[in-house]
Amino acid sequence: MIDPEARAQRLLRAYPRIWRQRYGDEFAALLTDDIAERPRCWRRDLNVVRSGLTARIAAAGLGSGPVRDSSATAATVLAAMFVFVAGAMSIWTQLVSGSIGTGPDSPAVTLGLVTLSGCGLAVVALAVAAAGSLVKATVRSIRAGHGRRHARSIFTTIAGATTFGAGAALMSAHAHGSALPARWTWAATESISTYWIHPGRLLALPAPEIAWMVASPLALIACWRGLVSLAATTGVTNTWHRLARRTANGVLVPALIAATTWVLGSQHSPQASLRAGSLDLALIAAMTAAVLTISAATRRHERSVA
Repeated sequence: MIDPEARAQRLLRAYPRIWRQRYGDEFAALLTDDIAERPRCWRRDLNVVRSGLTARIAAAGLGSGPVRDSSATAATVLAAMFVFVAGAMSIWTQLVSGSIGTGPDSPAVTLGLVTLSGCGLAVVALAVAAAGSLVKATVRSIRAGHGRRHARSIFTTIAGATTFGAGAALMSAHAHGSALPARWTWAATESISTYWIHPGRLLALPAPEIAWMVASPLALIACWRGLVSLAATTGVTNTWHRLARRTANGVLVPALIAATTWVLGSQHSPQASLRAGSLDLALIAAMTAAVLTISAATRRHERSVA
C-alpha cells in the first residue's frame, strides 16, 4: 500500500533545503493529493526530480530560479577552486620535473613555469586572506558563546587539511630528481593519474602509494566540507565570493592561458621533448569548467545580494 504523504516527502528531497523551507509544505500537500489520485505516475515523479535538480543548480548560483543559497554557492565555488588548483599543480609539476637538467625546451614551457608559479603564489596569498577572515569570524562567534555549533566543522577542516598536508609531505620522499616544491606537488596530485584506467599498472604500485591515492581526495573533501560549513555559520560567504571573483579574473585566467599554451603547443611541436598527454587535455577541460563555474556562481550571487 502506497503512503502518499511519505512518498511525497521522499520526492521532495530532490529539492534543496532552502527551497523546501520556503515552499515545501505547500508543495508537499499538492503532491500528496496528486499521488493519492495517481499512485503510479512515473512521468510526475520524473518531473519532480528534474525540477528539484534544477532548483539545486539555481540555489548553487549556476542557474535561474526563485531561491539562492549563499552556502551552496560557496560550496560550488570552493569545489571549483580546488579542481582548478589541483589541475594547475599537476601541470606545473610536469613542467618543473621535465625542465630539470635540460632546462625549458620551448617558450611555452618558460611561460608556463613563470605564469603558473606567479599565479600559485597569488592563490596562496588570497587563500591566506580568506582563511584569516574565517578565523576572525570563528573566534568572534566562539567568544559570543556559539563555539559548540562550530566544533564539528573545525575538527573536520583541521583533520582533512592536516591529513592531506602531512600525507603529501611523507609521500614526497618517494619522488626523485625533482626540486622539493615539485616533489610535494607531485605527491599532492598523485591521485590525478591515468593509473585508474589501467588496473594492472595501478595494482603494481606499492600499497602505501595506492592508499595515499585513495586517501588524499577524501582528505580534501573533508577539508572542503568543514570550510563550507564554517563559512556558512560564521557569515563570511560574501567575503569569499568577492575574493573568488577577483581570483578568477586576475589569477586563474592567466594560469589557464599559460597551461593551455603548453598543453596544445607541445603536441604539435616536433622539437618538444616535454609533451603533454591526454590527461593534460582533460585537466585543461576541467580547469576551464572550474573558471566558468566560479565566474557564473559569483556573478549570480552578486546580483542576488545587490
